[in-house]
Amino acid sequence: MSLKKLISHTVIIGSLLIATPVGAVTKHIHSSVKTVNKISHALSNTQKWYEPLLTLPNQTTVMCILHNESRSTLEHPNLGDDNGNGSNTKFGEQSGIFQMSNGLDGVWDKYVLPVLHVLIWKASAYQQAEGFAIVVRLDSYLPWTRFDGC
Repeated sequence: MSLKKLISHTVIIGSLLIATPVGAVTKHIHSSVKTVNKISHALSNTQKWYEPLLTLPNQTTVMCILHNESRSTLEHPNLGDDNGNGSNTKFGEQSGIFQMSNGLDGVWDKYVLPVLHVLIWKASAYQQAEGFAIVVRLDSYLPWTRFDGC
């Protein structure tokens, strides 16, 4: 396979680069997404769940949002509110550590799903932290601070 073809069929997860064969991308996109998801999940098991949060500015705001949305701390993430309720509705339920919307116009679907390829209620704590960091970088803290008073 030429280098040009290999580069055009490469998946990027954070700083991890994965080259996939052309057929895997074009013929088995669902399998590829599952593979990418498993790799992201495997990486999340080797690091602290909150590491993506440490890269964000204004740690006071991060901790305020974390506490207000799920009563979580860095030592104890509250994973009890990961649900798929309302996943097919426009304004679906909030889910996860940061209570991101499952709805079609929600911040998870808009900013995170195209990058991580995992639904919010199926995401590990690490993936949720990655997703939160993606949203903050693209849309600031506004989706949370306007409601949380942080």
